[in-house]
Amino acid sequence: MKQDRAISLILLLSRVSPFAEIIGTAEQIIKEGVDWKKFCNLSMVHGVAPLIYKNIGSFSDLPEDVLNILKSAYFHNLRDSLSAAYELAGIVAALEEEGIDVVPVKGLLMTEELYGDIGLYPSADIDILVKREDVHKAAGIMKETGYDGESGMDEFRLDNYQDVSFHKAGKKPVEMHISLGKPRYFNLPWNFWWEDLREKDFDGRGYKVLSPEKTLVYACMHLFGHGYSPFKFIVGVAEMLRIFRDVLRWDKLLEYSERYNVYQPMMLSLYLASKLLDAPLPQEITGRLKKLSPKEEWIYKKIETYIFIGKVRFSRIMFLLTSLRSGLPELFTYLVSWFFPPLKEVSYRYAVPLRSKKIFLYYLLNPVLLLSKKRNI
Repeated sequence: MKQDRAISLILLLSRVSPFAEIIGTAEQIIKEGVDWKKFCNLSMVHGVAPLIYKNIGSFSDLPEDVLNILKSAYFHNLRDSLSAAYELAGIVAALEEEGIDVVPVKGLLMTEELYGDIGLYPSADIDILVKREDVHKAAGIMKETGYDGESGMDEFRLDNYQDVSFHKAGKKPVEMHISLGKPRYFNLPWNFWWEDLREKDFDGRGYKVLSPEKTLVYACMHLFGHGYSPFKFIVGVAEMLRIFRDVLRWDKLLEYSERYNVYQPMMLSLYLASKLLDAPLPQEITGRLKKLSPKEEWIYKKIETYIFIGKVRFSRIMFLLTSLRSGLPELFTYLVSWFFPPLKEVSYRYAVPLRSKKIFLYYLLNPVLLLSKKRNI
């Protein structure tokens, strides 16, 4: 993939601990000249500006206004993360006090473990995992503590979307999950995520978190669901491969990925993390990547070119990703169900009441709306 200097510089500096050789290459690119407006815009949009600030602050040839933009992004995110840490502790304490097990997912705990500084990775919300039998009780507790929950938390929603959103003025949104990964693409049993939990201390208290293998599995599923952008998600996978390098059980990872149809999303994630960020991979995985079929190789490279392109139809990306995992019969079945889903799904997707006559209009327009949707990074 041909890159301009702005993107090349982002790729070099979006690492927690870049080698001296990487820093030297970055300094040379800066001397040759960079489109700083594009560099700052892409760094902010893709959520890597705080991390780049950590690595670029001492460069003598860096324009002062560029440094100030990156510095502002870091300290804004640090303040936001500190506030979120206090919010997360309160939520977990309220739920655990009522006997509800809760697992924070992604977010602050992952950032502290992978980056060593909660200011380096921006997060839009707080994600927590609860058991299916506890979701209604947990939702009630969230509302008692001042959070407004969305309406329509029926069994259709929990079966097909498996999450509920909560909002509170001045606080981060909270996503409560009963499983991870969109059921349209993945159908992992909810209890899968509750096996092999480990303990992690954060900000003076202990939390239950996913095992390294399941953390990586979910990160790859999450990347797939977002069409492999923004870039911060790929950076997260690369850092997992570095931090968990000596403890990852690759036999387990491959077993999970093949059993639950996560194999191609995982391999594509590993390919991008290794290709763009030099993430370490075991010989078995690099061997598999060298044996990609022509179809797989073409799709992998196509997705790679889409990462930093803002204006690309999400339907095109998901068509490529779905065709990567499916043969023609399965792809046809998927497209039919995607264009013409159950009315309850149309109701949820477009916030139209089931009894409204408008729902039939949205049902007929659904294929057009889906095909015209642009990726929202």
